[in-house]
Amino acid sequence: MGDLVKNANFTGLSKAFETDKMEELLEEASARLGRGTKWTKKRSFAPSSFYTYGNGVCPRYWYYAFNGAEFEDTTSARSRANMDNGTAAGERIAKVFREAGILNGEEVEVKYDDPPIYGFMDLAVTWQGEEMVGEVKTTTQESFATRASQMKAPGYQLIQLLLYMYIFKKDKGFFVVENKNTHELLIIPVKMTDEHRA
Repeated sequence: MGDLVKNANFTGLSKAFETDKMEELLEEASARLGRGTKWTKKRSFAPSSFYTYGNGVCPRYWYYAFNGAEFEDTTSARSRANMDNGTAAGERIAKVFREAGILNGEEVEVKYDDPPIYGFMDLAVTWQGEEMVGEVKTTTQESFATRASQMKAPGYQLIQLLLYMYIFKKDKGFFVVENKNTHELLIIPVKMTDEHRA
């Protein structure tokens, strides 16, 4: 079967209905929610994929992306669900920042010409008299524990935040990392340094 519904064909004490048929239906519905296959020509880089991982580090991908090509959506159902979960968490966490009275903007449009960058930043806040930018990330219990012990985000996420800091000319930024298991939050501050700027 697919990768969204993980239902063993275990009938237990009673088989109330055909779970395998429901699983098949949900997998098909999830596939329809994808982007499909279509001809696309990129005009900008997304900050979340700008030379960071996957396609972001493949020159051939960028060549075809900026010259136009037929692209097939290979995002799995679980990956789509994970992205939707991250979006919902971002909205929920922005609401808390708004209630705290420090939110200046959420899903802030990001545009830059050279190189062409376009996307949306999760948070713009004012904290202790300084304007800062922030990104919301969700992660597993194990990854949350690692980030809490090291107080740093993975390199590809750091590049995304540094791009926002650079574009908006902010010396300080932060990650709000949510533990998917417990909904605990971790705030990881980032300061623009000469090394980061380079």
